[in-house]
Amino acid sequence: MAKARNFAFKFGGEGKIDVYHDGRVNVKYFNVFGKYNPDEYFSSEDGQGWTGGKVQNYDEIFNKYLKDDSIFYFYPLISNYTSDTQYGTLAYNGVAPINQTLLQYYSIYRREYEVYIVPGAKKYGYLIGDNFYEDPYRDKLIPKMKDVYYVDIDTGLYYLYNSDTDSYTITESSRVYKGEWEPVAVSTNLASLYDYNVVNNKTYQYIIYPNDEEFNLNDNSLQVSTQKFANSEAPYKVWQPDRELSGQGKLIPGSISTSSTLGAPVTVNWNEWSICELIPEPVSQNIPLIKKAYTVNQDQIWRFRFSLKTGEQKQNIGRSDFQTLGQFPKMGYGNQNYASGDVSALLGSEIVLGTKDRYIERTKASRLSPLSTNEKAEMLAQWKKFVSSNNPKLLKDIKGQSWIVQIVSSGNTTENFFNGNPDTINFQWKQIEDTKNVIIYSELGDLPQENKKIGTLPYEPLFGKK
Repeated sequence: MAKARNFAFKFGGEGKIDVYHDGRVNVKYFNVFGKYNPDEYFSSEDGQGWTGGKVQNYDEIFNKYLKDDSIFYFYPLISNYTSDTQYGTLAYNGVAPINQTLLQYYSIYRREYEVYIVPGAKKYGYLIGDNFYEDPYRDKLIPKMKDVYYVDIDTGLYYLYNSDTDSYTITESSRVYKGEWEPVAVSTNLASLYDYNVVNNKTYQYIIYPNDEEFNLNDNSLQVSTQKFANSEAPYKVWQPDRELSGQGKLIPGSISTSSTLGAPVTVNWNEWSICELIPEPVSQNIPLIKKAYTVNQDQIWRFRFSLKTGEQKQNIGRSDFQTLGQFPKMGYGNQNYASGDVSALLGSEIVLGTKDRYIERTKASRLSPLSTNEKAEMLAQWKKFVSSNNPKLLKDIKGQSWIVQIVSSGNTTENFFNGNPDTINFQWKQIEDTKNVIIYSELGDLPQENKKIGTLPYEPLFGKK
């Protein structure tokens, strides 16, 4: 049985004069395809009907509405929902899911955030009078012990037993760590983006600030926008500090009423080194908080997992000694303070089960469609192109460090008589910038599809079989 879908349509523009935004819009015809296989339900006057799939010529199905040459090449309003992958459409086709049609400008900030619960043994129960019970009916008493935290299920408060007074006293249950807010995206209207300026094993909290004014669809007026935390509504649990008792708090279900003040964090975790190419972007002089801004070239993201060796990380500092007539030299101190090191690893980062060699060398894009008849050689060529690029790179390790670097030298060693002729690459790097208050992001792109294909079988050649 088909699921019902609810729609809310608003025709109009933002006063922009172009093909897609017009201050005055006259709608002569509108249609929404709500079926997964719409070609079963449409037929043209000549009986040919719609052939299905992506529409190359809208005259096939909208021929009687496209007689005017001035609108012949305009896209009709059509939507098949992006979840229906076979007939999915994009925002420029007209009707589209809201995550593709975001127009409101906004800014996103991130900070480190974690709630730490006091360590030690804990017993959960109900505080009734001067005793803790396993149930609210006082059927089973919990023994009184020192150095054990007693947690009241009703209130979430922590207690310690005091043998001198034979009573329970409230004690601190948690410590909350909050870092400084740093920019992720400022004054953008992208429908979705990736934040690359995060490091391993850290926990982050995100908040979004819409522009000062946004359009109210209910009464066509401008209203003041409010901030909102990410992961702030159900099914997420958020930490609510106690307003009166310091060091106390409890987990509560996220809701709209608390979304402007509370939000669940996200923890970053990976088990590899990575490096990607950064493309410089202009930074507004009106935002002094941001030092630099970069977008990530998604075609040049490299991960190193197998046979990984990272060598010594050197801290290069500005120190000079001057010989004197005395017993000891004099030291001069400069501002130089940067990291450098080297990395060696197998070029590929995938193990493909069900294949002869399992280890495979291919680019991310090759998982979706072959890029060459020799994917291993193509991947090595792409790596050399990456190395020779003058653009800075973002390097991340497993421990939780990141640097904006430049590669100063690189090499590769091919194992000629191993199965698949694997390559071990090595490169030396030097830090050229700090990642503090630097925006590093990218749009969605093909990353979700490529990541979903990690570890899938490679395409089999029909001719030139190995």
